[in-house]
Amino acid sequence: MSIVNDSDQTDTVQLPDQSTVHLFANSSLQYRDNFSVTARDIYLEGKGFFDVVRDTSRPFSVYAGGTKTTALGTSFTIDTRVAEQRTAVELHGGKIVVASTTAVPAFENVFLDRRGASLVLDAHMRIVRIEPARRVKAAETKAAVPASITSRLHLENIPLPDVFATLEQAYQTPIHIEDGHIGKIQYTGINYARARRCRL
Repeated sequence: MSIVNDSDQTDTVQLPDQSTVHLFANSSLQYRDNFSVTARDIYLEGKGFFDVVRDTSRPFSVYAGGTKTTALGTSFTIDTRVAEQRTAVELHGGKIVVASTTAVPAFENVFLDRRGASLVLDAHMRIVRIEPARRVKAAETKAAVPASITSRLHLENIPLPDVFATLEQAYQTPIHIEDGHIGKIQYTGINYARARRCRL
């Protein structure tokens, strides 16, 4: 499905999962008519406000301006129309992870979990501003170990299903949960990943 808003008004689009996108002027969306059973992927050019229906089994990801923003049941705005060829992401509620989509990541994953938190990237995908939020920082490693192999993720008071969804997106590693009674557990800590294997 391809939707183009070439008017000067904001258009409202309802997605197959009942999530809503407010598509701003001179912007476009692309997505499958029916999302897959494992993912909900959207491709944006321009500016869109996303109000996402929560579904921890199917991450909701928006690809725009060289970034991939994954929602953990939330609302946020992405704008690739801003001046000076910048890409801006602003969180309105819930939590999101913003990652680089280049073969060699242009920046470390950024985890936004506070209402009003924002991230701005320049035309070269360098981080211009991030506030107020916590970043996914690379762990201090020995010179013999590349930073891309070992990393750590700071999480604070996050529901366990969201923790697992965040880890899956941050480290591109599937996590399977057999215990269905973890939804009410809150987690705080630092999670380490090494060579695409993660542990809590």
